Amino acid sequence: MKKLIAIISALILVLCLAGCSETAEQDKDNASDAEGQVEVLGIELRNEDISLEINGQSSEVQITENGLLTNTTRITVSADTLEGNAEVSLFLYNADNLDTPILYATLTAKNSSAEFTNLTSRFAYKVGAKIENTSDSILITITD
Repeated sequence: MKKLIAIISALILVLCLAGCSETAEQDKDNASDAEGQVEVLGIELRNEDISLEINGQSSEVQITENGLLTNTTRITVSADTLEGNAEVSLFLYNADNLDTPILYATLTAKNSSAEFTNLTSRFAYKVGAKIENTSDSILITITD
């Protein structure tokens, strides 16, 4: 009888150790998958254009609410209603760091479109803008 209990105990111990080993292996696989891939959250510009109304009464940089994702390595910003000396100063930010823009551009009546290029799909971006030389509000469109 003691021999039978010893055999059953040994089998239970082996099964428990095998289960622990399999769980540890799965955890290791999940950790390496998580380390290799970074999930970037935001609005995919390939699916929709984003509009941002810039208040001409404000001297502050106004920034898109959501992060923007592109797979084309560029983001295009345009404004159709610029007149006279009105200028829109544009700022492109990494969505994780709104302290320092990574690229700059200016829209005018003659150049009503600008491209931010050499971008990557690894990051989400935000576009900021402010109006100069007019108090009119202006709608800008952001595409990729």
